Amino acid sequence: MEIFRQPLFSHSHRDAEFKILRDGFVVTDETWKQNPLYAPYSRVYFVFEGSGMLISGEEQMPLEPGYVYLAPCGTKCGFYGSDSVTKLFFHVTLSFLAEGSDAFEPITHFLKLPCDVEKMEELKQLYFSKEPFDHFRLSCYLRKTVCDFLLSTEQALGGRRYFPKNLSDALAFIRGNLHAKLTATDVAKHVFCSVGTLNAIFRREIGQSISAYVDDLIMSEAQTMLLYSNYSVGEISERLGFCDQFYFSRCFTKRFSLSPQKFRKIQSAK
Repeated sequence: MEIFRQPLFSHSHRDAEFKILRDGFVVTDETWKQNPLYAPYSRVYFVFEGSGMLISGEEQMPLEPGYVYLAPCGTKCGFYGSDSVTKLFFHVTLSFLAEGSDAFEPITHFLKLPCDVEKMEELKQLYFSKEPFDHFRLSCYLRKTVCDFLLSTEQALGGRRYFPKNLSDALAFIRGNLHAKLTATDVAKHVFCSVGTLNAIFRREIGQSISAYVDDLIMSEAQTMLLYSNYSVGEISERLGFCDQFYFSRCFTKRFSLSPQKFRKIQSAK
């Protein structure tokens, strides 16, 4: 007997990291809306009923039943429901350690694939099951769906589009050191690049400056912590590196036209 091995396989699957950060089944109402904002994860929506819209700059994608949608990591994503949207949602990341950035970060548009209602009902049952194996089956299907999205993008683009290494390194550094006091100079020093050169790369590939990108991620993380943690506004302010909670509240209110306390109250009442 002769065994043939592909050495790259064992290294590749060890270097691939897929994470489910948040999940839920929700029926939205009129409060489900957000202006376009960067997020350090991809959003996956299995839409059961209702209608809504994903928005990013000039792009708009209607949300319709019978489809699964993906808003790529690093793409500005806003949303709203025209009435209500019933959906199973996941916030996910997919990274390959050798590349340093999320696999979907180079993608600049929303993605959509058909998913029949019977399959989504099965996924819903798996989600609410109390059996660990059912949750494993659901996570496997979610991984397959994410891979299908990535494959459909590769085919459309004729292959994957990669970020320059200094940009991938900068994005990984920002995500790992997200802090209100993080400066463009800090990021540029980490990747051994001048601020001017790195800012030019950010504007070409991401569409905005380093500082603006960091600010967007901080505000996105602030929203996430208000929604999914029990931290007080003061604790969130401290964790994100603001000088005090009053300055944090001013920044948050300026961005979202709601104070952190009001934002948490409205979202918690859904």
